[in-house]
This record gives sequence, C-alpha cells and structure tokens, in this order.
Amino acid sequence: LVGTGVAGRIALEFTRTAESAEAALHSDDMGKATLGWISGCITIWSSLFAIGNFLYGRTQNALILTVVFVIAGLTLIRVVNTLWDKPDPLAHS
Repeated sequence: LVGTGVAGRIALEFTRTAESAEAALHSDDMGKATLGWISGCITIWSSLFAIGNFLYGRTQNALILTVVFVIAGLTLIRVVNTLWDKPDPLAHS
C-alpha cells in the first residue's frame, strides 16, 4: 500500500488521475453500444425474413422488411463509425 504521509497522498491522487484519464480515453458509450447491438440484430433478422418473404411471394411483407433492413443497417453503420472513431459517411456537414 501507499504510505499515509504527504507523498503517499500525492501518489494516490496521481494514480487516480491517471486511471480516470485512461478510462476516459478508452471509455465505451453503453447507450450507443446497446443501440448498435439492437440495430445489428434487427438488420440480420429483417434481411433474413425479407428474403424468405420474397421467396414465398409475400411481396408487401418483403418490401416492409427491406425498408426496416435499410434503416437498421444505416443506423448500425452510424453507430459503429461513432464508436470506432471513424468519420460518419452519412453526416451532411
């Protein structure tokens, strides 16, 4: 353990500051990660069910699921680019 004197308190504060700086550098945004997980699941499942509905001739359901697939896929791309610090290709700035 670190001593209880002035040097010990300074060392403890330095360690806390370094740990919080590293945590901020590598922090994950749980909200965005959860949104990415949900949009990824929706992307996969809607694409699978859209293909199945096209194969069975249920065109209206297939088109609705295709729209869901596109929206969820674009959301997934935006979230992944944000979490991985890449420029967002969908941003209009």
